[in-house]
Amino acid sequence: MFVAGLHVRILTEEGEMLRHLTLDPTKIYEAIRNSDVSTMS
Repeated sequence: MFVAGLHVRILTEEGEMLRHLTLDPTKIYEAIRNSDVSTMS
């Protein structure tokens, strides 16, 4: 992963680009936790 300011690039070990993202500083990207939701099945 390479980060330069708001730009993020995710590459494989061979250098192939998997994803290029530009973060929006007006958005909240952190997940909201809900203690009522269980991930266990």
